[in-house]
Amino acid sequence: MKNIFKNLICLILILLFAFAQNSLAITLSYDTGSNISENSSPSSTVAYLVSDAGALALTDTQFTVELLFSNNWKLKTSATFDLDYESLASDNYYYTITVVGETATESFALSIGNYDEEPVINTQNFSVNENTGIGQVACTVVATDPENAPLTFSIASGSSDFAITASTGEIYPTTTLDATTTPTYALNVSVTDGSYTETGIINISVSDVNDPPVITNQQFSVNENSSNGTLIDTLSASDPESDTLTYGISGGNASGAFAVNGTNGKVTVSNGTLLNYETIQTYTLTVYAKDYEYTATAELIIDIQNINETPVINSQSYSVSEDAANSSVIASIIASDPEADPLTYTITGGNSTGAFSISNSGDLLVNNTTQFDFETKTLWNLDIDVTDGEFSDTAVIAINILNANDNAPVINNKVCYVSKTSQNGTVVDSVSATDADNDPITFTIESGNTNTLFAIDPSTGEITVNNDVQLGEPLMTYNLVVSAYDGVHTVNANVTVNVTTQNYAPSITDTLEQHTNINTLSEPISFTLNDANGGAISVTAMSSNPSLVANDDSHLIIGGVGKGLEVITSGNVNKGLTITIMPVADQTGYATISIRATDSGDLSVTKSFDILVDYVPELEDIADDTIDEDAISGPHNFTLIDSDNHPLTITVESSDNTIADPSDITIANATPTALSNTYTITGTSVEQTLNITVEPKANMFGSITITVCIDDSHNEPVTDSFLLTVNSINDTPTITPISFQILNEEVGSGDLPFTVTDVETDGNSLVVTTESSNETIVSPSNITLGGTDSSRTIAFTPTVNEHGVLSITVTVSDSVLSASTTIDVTIVNVNDAPTIGQIADQTIDE
Repeated sequence: MKNIFKNLICLILILLFAFAQNSLAITLSYDTGSNISENSSPSSTVAYLVSDAGALALTDTQFTVELLFSNNWKLKTSATFDLDYESLASDNYYYTITVVGETATESFALSIGNYDEEPVINTQNFSVNENTGIGQVACTVVATDPENAPLTFSIASGSSDFAITASTGEIYPTTTLDATTTPTYALNVSVTDGSYTETGIINISVSDVNDPPVITNQQFSVNENSSNGTLIDTLSASDPESDTLTYGISGGNASGAFAVNGTNGKVTVSNGTLLNYETIQTYTLTVYAKDYEYTATAELIIDIQNINETPVINSQSYSVSEDAANSSVIASIIASDPEADPLTYTITGGNSTGAFSISNSGDLLVNNTTQFDFETKTLWNLDIDVTDGEFSDTAVIAINILNANDNAPVINNKVCYVSKTSQNGTVVDSVSATDADNDPITFTIESGNTNTLFAIDPSTGEITVNNDVQLGEPLMTYNLVVSAYDGVHTVNANVTVNVTTQNYAPSITDTLEQHTNINTLSEPISFTLNDANGGAISVTAMSSNPSLVANDDSHLIIGGVGKGLEVITSGNVNKGLTITIMPVADQTGYATISIRATDSGDLSVTKSFDILVDYVPELEDIADDTIDEDAISGPHNFTLIDSDNHPLTITVESSDNTIADPSDITIANATPTALSNTYTITGTSVEQTLNITVEPKANMFGSITITVCIDDSHNEPVTDSFLLTVNSINDTPTITPISFQILNEEVGSGDLPFTVTDVETDGNSLVVTTESSNETIVSPSNITLGGTDSSRTIAFTPTVNEHGVLSITVTVSDSVLSASTTIDVTIVNVNDAPTIGQIADQTIDE
């Protein structure tokens, strides 16, 4: 009413103003309320007009006038009425009426009523990533209200996976979205202004977003000392999109003890030598699984399982005196066990005479001291075994025997001669003594030395004339007792000294045939000169072949002087001399050398010997060689030179007969003998070419030295050695076949034996795996492997009520190469008895 009254006052004022201005007789005779709603229908009556001025016209798109009768007109909405209150500048709408044919106008104001209209919400499409978090705004619904009234939003239906904020229209997830499971949503969203409610369809498309892989902390275990390639376990990881994952180790593996297969996540041993329970019990690794975009990490704990390991004993060296008492402790043998197990010791070799014993605790004892004699044996090598009850180890223990003064010297009786005319200081002879302990010996004349005629050197035993005035007066024979003392023991000998007055011819010891090489000075050739009377002796030498050995001081050299010299001797004392021979340049052959000794009484003696001068055989160097295991080395050519054309003997030796012994070595162009390592060559030419071939034993490898020796029976043998290195080649392991198996369903195979071997790998280090061609009939969990070392077994049991034909592949691997055998299996269908369930008791009426 307030608005109507207000509008009426305005209309009256306008009419009065218009009348005053134009004096037009247009009156508003009827008012529907001076108020019209913005949602009025087209052609609706607004007001009635009375005009005495003539026909009326209205130029307005929203309203029009219609003549009713006489001067009465009707104001109504036009056929295209579409007035929007919200677009008006004020609450009034002004329109102007004109009189046809006149210039005067009449203006009126019409109050427009605001109509409460429905809010507007349209179908809307949104896209949201599947990784949008719970409660995170995914999209905002757009809605409007003509009157700008506050709106309230709600989800009427569609899915509980989303919620909406009532005041803002923000939609957010209430659960984790997954484009794979639910790629689209259609939500019916309602919006209300308090009076009206409208609903729109909100389409939400969930975009597939790559999610990180998932890997959890895991814990595995593996035995210490496991061989390289041993499978420990497989990492467990997943990917929401089932993307292909790559696995690896990113931390905790600096030593390289472990490896992870990047494709399948299998964790294996990479360096088994590092797996030692006694050093590290647990490894904590950081492992990862990654797809093409994200990487997930986890902690992998690998527990090292303790296993009994072989005790360790190394070579050792100790000493014991040869006079040590029985039961005395020589040493406590050092050995260790990784698990600190109690150890037991045993002597297993080198103790055939029972000289030693050992206690369980490792004390090495003297068991029979009579076996110890430094002069006979200075070193004992004992094989000592140590065991922890399961495993054992052996080492060589060297026992050095220390010398003790337990042997008396040995001195022999002697008869010697001296001339009655000998002067003081003249050497009569020398007494010699030996001592098994090599102790220094002191000589003394104990008795028989009348008038101190003789003296003896306490260190050398040399007897000399000490009283020449009384020598031979009145006795011509003296019986001396000479003692030898080693610091503990004293022994005596009888030395008879005869005084002579007759001249005897000197003597020279015989000399064997000698040899020297062309253009080479011979070694000193020793001979002994003796003259019972003593005095000056002339010694000369003569060659029977001056073209080979010239008769001069340059080619015959006695005592380092020349072909002749004078020697002063003492009666009955041997004089040691030497002669060296220098052949004439570039000459070979035989010569007879005669040595003549003449005393001052012109008595003489001559002794002769032959000397051979020849070439030394020459042997060309043989080059070192390297071959692979199971290959042949050679033939290697080498040249042999022997200018004398002597018959030659060739021998070959190997430093390690386990890799190749002499029977594996062949020399071509030489004649083999009954001995496997010896050949002969009859001299036919100065220079000969031979070749040598070595064929190592199958599957053996290592480095050996092959030595070739040439002997012409005159010279020192000539040798040449070459190093042959045989490289190890990994051989494929072997596995024996397992026979065809026919079993009734649900019947196990029992243990089926088979053997695995490998040249380089012991049986316990070989890894055996199985694979079933039909896991429905025989699943991997129903296959059992057993056995140790090379002797293994396999057993399997079919799945209940399953039958058919399949194969089980058994594979052995040394971590590099593998071999397989296949078991063909037929599981026979057995007709099972039918079954019937229990029928309950029944009661009926008659």
